[in-house]
Amino acid sequence: MRDPSPIGATRPRRDVKFFFDENMPVVAVRPLIAMFGDRHEFETAQSLGLQGADDIELYPRVRTAGALLIISKDDRQLKNPTERRGLYDNGLSFIHLRMGRVSGRKGLALTVTSLTAGIPYVEERWTPEPHAFRLRGLQSGFTERVSSYLPLWQERWGARPELTDQ
Repeated sequence: MRDPSPIGATRPRRDVKFFFDENMPVVAVRPLIAMFGDRHEFETAQSLGLQGADDIELYPRVRTAGALLIISKDDRQLKNPTERRGLYDNGLSFIHLRMGRVSGRKGLALTVTSLTAGIPYVEERWTPEPHAFRLRGLQSGFTERVSSYLPLWQERWGARPELTDQ
């Protein structure tokens, strides 16, 4: 991530530790490490032993662990004035990943790809002052992800051969 200098030039990237709120799938961390592990670290509520912790109590503990950014699907931390102030007072930026209700492998794929596509934009706008970033999750409907779905067989080829399971 780049820190803007007073004269508008940039200084070298600095590593940032991200914290996955407990509403985020822990298994999404490994692919993000594969993409961004050369410059960022990722912690989870489980890795820091913070499952079930109240958000206000969570912030100083997350900051003490070295995290500068919380990733969550819960935007109430931005809407609640006490929680929002807690984020600011602890020097924590916040990424709200806005996703539809998709679970299983499809939900994991959409979460990972949404974060993979969004983190570079967070990097571009990173400053030490805490900010809120609202990332749009990728659309999950079939027609939003797949532009066409057509059989390869063409009728002009004649009778369709019978397919066997292989």
